Amino acid sequence: MNDSRDGHPLPAAVRVLVIDDEEEIRRNFSAALEDMGYRVAVAENGLAGEALFSQQPFDVVLTDLRMAQMDGLKFIERLHYLSPDTPVIIVSGSGRLEDAVAALRLGAWDYLIKPIHDAKELDSAIQRALQRAGILIESRRRQKLLEEQVHERTRQLDE
Repeated sequence: MNDSRDGHPLPAAVRVLVIDDEEEIRRNFSAALEDMGYRVAVAENGLAGEALFSQQPFDVVLTDLRMAQMDGLKFIERLHYLSPDTPVIIVSGSGRLEDAVAALRLGAWDYLIKPIHDAKELDSAIQRALQRAGILIESRRRQKLLEEQVHERTRQLDE
């Protein structure tokens, strides 16, 4: 994502997967995100979302918690094995603390409560997740570079 606005990726470069069992919510989220310039795909449950993700990776996933076939928690677990660095944002009608804690423990990056009345809330959550993902990627790159330098220096000292 080379393009940026104030240090954040431009939406046009960002692929978002929306997973929700309610067609109206999928349609509304998709329309709002597309209006902001994001590239959006939708799935009706975690199983369909997993299938879409395995065909084409996404930069961010927005998922509901409670869905048939595969709920949001199971999806997070499965996605963690496919792509552990992909941000997952829960967007749920459940405001229960237990649900939020369970989702965050499994690796969700954020937890928003439906209904979302302002699309800017989705945009902000996506931008925060992308910024955090960028920091993690850069941190891992620097760690790898340091490890290579230590290995090379150790080899030199051994000689």
